[in-house]
Amino acid sequence: MKTCTTLKRFIWLTSATALIGLFQGCSRDQAKVNSNLPTKQSLEQVANSNSKLSSQSSIKYFGFFADGMAGVGTGNYISETSKVPNINFISSENISGLGSKIEAAAKGGNKVVIIAEAYLFNWQTVELQSNFKTNLYTLKNYLDTNGYADNVAGFYMVDEPYFKNVTAKSPLSEQQVYNNLQEAAAQMNQIFGSKIIMVTEAYPTFDKYLETGKWLGFPPEYNWIAVNCYLVYGSICDTDEKYTKYVTALNSKLVANQQIILTLDNYLNSVPGANAGPENKLIARTKLQIALAQKFNSPALISFLYQSQINENESLVGLNNLPNLKDYIFKLATTITGKVDSGGMTLPISPIAAITTPPQSDNCVNLEPACEGHDSVRRNSCGVVVETWKNAPICPSTPAPAPAPAPANNCVNLEPACEGHDSVRRNSCGGVVETWKNAPICPATSAPAPAPAPANNCVNLEPACEGH
Repeated sequence: MKTCTTLKRFIWLTSATALIGLFQGCSRDQAKVNSNLPTKQSLEQVANSNSKLSSQSSIKYFGFFADGMAGVGTGNYISETSKVPNINFISSENISGLGSKIEAAAKGGNKVVIIAEAYLFNWQTVELQSNFKTNLYTLKNYLDTNGYADNVAGFYMVDEPYFKNVTAKSPLSEQQVYNNLQEAAAQMNQIFGSKIIMVTEAYPTFDKYLETGKWLGFPPEYNWIAVNCYLVYGSICDTDEKYTKYVTALNSKLVANQQIILTLDNYLNSVPGANAGPENKLIARTKLQIALAQKFNSPALISFLYQSQINENESLVGLNNLPNLKDYIFKLATTITGKVDSGGMTLPISPIAAITTPPQSDNCVNLEPACEGHDSVRRNSCGVVVETWKNAPICPSTPAPAPAPAPANNCVNLEPACEGHDSVRRNSCGGVVETWKNAPICPATSAPAPAPAPANNCVNLEPACEGH
């Protein structure tokens, strides 16, 4: 075996829907391929060979987002999940870890979707990395060398790119976001051939589209597209009408070869307690999503049961506290994949709720949402509250802080960094400029970053109120 120098690049990307890890390195020339890998089967063959519903439903694929990724619990639940879905979502702290997860998925007869965001884009932006093409060729070399290429169904490109751009420190134009998404997907297709190109988008993007009628949507290279909005967001998505409105808005922007997929609302960000209220609501929302998937001829359902992480021990709320929901979702998966007996369960049909939008009175127009304390509040131009997202993770956990003081002398403000649960911006003198408590972009187990040593010319500023 020839030796090589490896380059490690480990990145966490966290949002309402994802944790992403990446290791880039040289591939193993002498690696052995597991003889059980179904390298000759296409994704369609995997679905149709098992599915009880292939002749009566468009829904042929089921997966659990992040069931084979680093940074969520043990990072790999494929041994538990692979018996019911037909696709697994994987990433790894090191490139060899991808191979072990591909093999684990293959033993269950499954293909994989590789989380690709950290190969393509800079941290928490939609700016293409200068070396993203090299990253993709490194990945292809590893997959080809080890005989894994045929087991890759596709790539999850980026999480909520338009919303991510709006919340970035230096947002790009919407056209540039579209262009970057297209360039990334075009390179994927050129390097890897015909694979699924998957993406999700957050509900605020559709709010803006519904109000203005303007949004570029996704380039035609993207095949599977979903909208993310969850019951834990409060009044934003608390009714069937509101959720249906967002899915319908996405459907109106699809072009040829694009399909809606549904990211199932099996997500909580806190322990639900002893009552079954949250569990029953999540099951009811899932039934609506199944009905929408059938209405819009969706090819896939992707459950977020393995995304409900709430503490430094990475306890998975969905698995540990929602046994009825877990049982329901596993049975649902089997009705799609046909891999094990589903106990006679059939796909439930729910009536599609009528689409409604908040009324606007006379000359009062709905404004953009803004943080008011813990909540994201949308008002109209007459001052009336149209909708409220209680305890929105995009809002600081304390009332809006006072404006950051101007850097003293040569102290300059630095980029925010995760310190434990919090996103903290410091200046070059070590002073804390601003803090986002319990920021969802920070891993629950991230170690506090050491404060930079104060510079000699740091001066004390006048006190200022920050919340209480």
